[in-house]
Parts: sequence; C-alpha cells; structure tokens
Amino acid sequence: MKEKKLLQVISLIILLTILAFVFAPYSRLNDKVAQADLVMKGMGSVYAFKVYKQAEIEWPVLKLNLDFQRKVSESKKVFSEYKKNHPALIFFLKDTVTDQQIQSILDELYKMDGVVKTKFVSKEEALKVYRERNKQDSKLLNLVNRDVLPMSIEIYMDDWFKANDVKTKTKSKEFVDNIIGPNLDI
Repeated sequence: MKEKKLLQVISLIILLTILAFVFAPYSRLNDKVAQADLVMKGMGSVYAFKVYKQAEIEWPVLKLNLDFQRKVSESKKVFSEYKKNHPALIFFLKDTVTDQQIQSILDELYKMDGVVKTKFVSKEEALKVYRERNKQDSKLLNLVNRDVLPMSIEIYMDDWFKANDVKTKTKSKEFVDNIIGPNLDI
C-alpha cells in the first residue's frame, strides 16, 4: 500500500514538473503577446509584428491559436501599410560627400535584396520637411537653417527584416555619418 501511494506522489510530482516546464514559457509568451497588443493599439506596428513573430518562433503551438493568428495577421497588415510610406533605413551623409559617392551608394543600395526604392534628401529638402513639421513653433523654426541639417538617403524596403543586412554592408562607407532604422533581429 505504501509503495502505491509513493508511486502516486512521485507521478504527481513528475506531472507537475512537466506542466511547470510546459506552461512557464507559455506564460512569458502571453506577456509578450500582451505587450505587442498594447504596442499595436499605439500604432507601433513594426515592434508589434516583431514581438508576435518572436512569440510564434518560441512557442510554435501558438500557430494553432486563432486569436493569436488574427493578431499576427492584423499586425502584418498594419505593418505592410506602414512600410509602404516609411523608409526602413535612413543614411545620414557627411557634408564632405561628393555627387559621385551619392550616386554610387544609390546604385549599390538599389541592387540589394529587399530594397525597392531609394530617395536622396538634400539639405534644402530636409529644411523644407523640418519647417513643415515644426510650422507651429516659431522658436524651432528660427533655430535651424540648411547648414545644420544633413543630407540623407531614405531606403524603402519590401522586407524590413533584411534592413540589418543592408546596414551591415554599407555602414563602413566613409561618407556615411549615421544609419537609423528598426532593429528587427529575431
């Protein structure tokens, strides 16, 4: 009789241990999904999509959850619309850059996987955008002139998950001062 009870207790401990190992990651992933839900409400579609994808990779069974799949699909739609009108990367150029170097990097970028469009933004265009965005604040308008703003190249991509590859291949250019864009490493 004692052996039977001992076997039941051991079986129960093993079952609880297994459940703890199975549901602990699920709980963390639920936290990630909840975080992504909040981000989506704030229109942070790039980050939300990344978090949903991380959760899906870490817990493949989520693919069977219809509510989760609806959230992934919704974030993917929002993200797709967002990336049509926003650059994946912006390269800020040094003032010493030549027209030949600009054309060279534009040609190089356009040949890279995932790049669909590049746009050179001159100092004059940057000032125009700055003035438009800050037209309500005269103090800000008076602080900046064209010499303060850098020239830049906007890179539009169909697959933002390849943005880090583009960044890595081009960051060593001596005329590129800084590169900004989302961190979508998963």
